[in-house]
Amino acid sequence: MRILTLLAGAAIGYVLGARAGREKYEAIRTKASEIWDDPDTKAKVDQVTNAVKEKAPGVANFIKEKSPEVADKVKETKDTVTDKLGKHHPESDGDTGSASSGGSSSRPQSYHGSSNVAGTPAEDLPTPPPTSGESR
Repeated sequence: MRILTLLAGAAIGYVLGARAGREKYEAIRTKASEIWDDPDTKAKVDQVTNAVKEKAPGVANFIKEKSPEVADKVKETKDTVTDKLGKHHPESDGDTGSASSGGSSSRPQSYHGSSNVAGTPAEDLPTPPPTSGESR
């Protein structure tokens, strides 16, 4: 099946890229039709189609079952990261920067400095410089 796919891809690429003229195009098109109409090819296509039809409902059910678990894990991870960053960044203590809270921060509440993408401990991450009008 992989060889057939490779040959079909090569034939299509050649047809699209070749400048050999109509005769070469017709020869390739004829050969592609012969391959496509071959009973062995049709049997393999049917086999793959049936396998996909058979497995698709199971895959859909698996995804449906696992998606809440994945969502919960993402939320737990977000909460863990937020907690860790909050312990090391005083500006994340709930000060939204609004006049009613007494804060003067122009940063959105969700900003916690640099992210810990590379596994660097939060206390080793650089703290961004204050924005205009903000003091530390």
